[in-house]
Amino acid sequence: MSSRLFQEIREKRGLAYSVYSFISSFIDTGLLGICVGTDPQEVNRILEVINNEITKIIEGDVSKADLMAATEYLTGGILLGAESSDTRMMRLAKNEYIFGRHIEYEELLQELEKVTTEEVVTCSREAFLPGNVSLATLGPVEKADLDLGGPLFQFN
Repeated sequence: MSSRLFQEIREKRGLAYSVYSFISSFIDTGLLGICVGTDPQEVNRILEVINNEITKIIEGDVSKADLMAATEYLTGGILLGAESSDTRMMRLAKNEYIFGRHIEYEELLQELEKVTTEEVVTCSREAFLPGNVSLATLGPVEKADLDLGGPLFQFN
């Protein structure tokens, strides 16, 4: 997700100086966050790009090349994280707490390789159901000034 948004928002359109996404998962819940640092006048254009990119994924626009690139990116992050003692300790604790056992890096990477584009699309459809999306802004942006059109921003 970060790469798609970075390419569309920063590289192609020059709408922001910082664009990234992150995930935080727990036993019964989780969070997929998208952060963008931009000029307040660009917020609606950025929201439109985010909405469009997520809609593409929900509609199945995920190629095998996209999945392979994401898998390689995650694999690199996992292996680089293995070099940090803090990350390793958090991973060990989460594995014990969530799965009740230690999971070797090899097992994790093998499972990651099994993920299909169909599973990505199905997961995205569930994650971005109306009512599952929240929006927070910092800075001089008023709610009345936000264009919250499109399926992603249908709040309950």
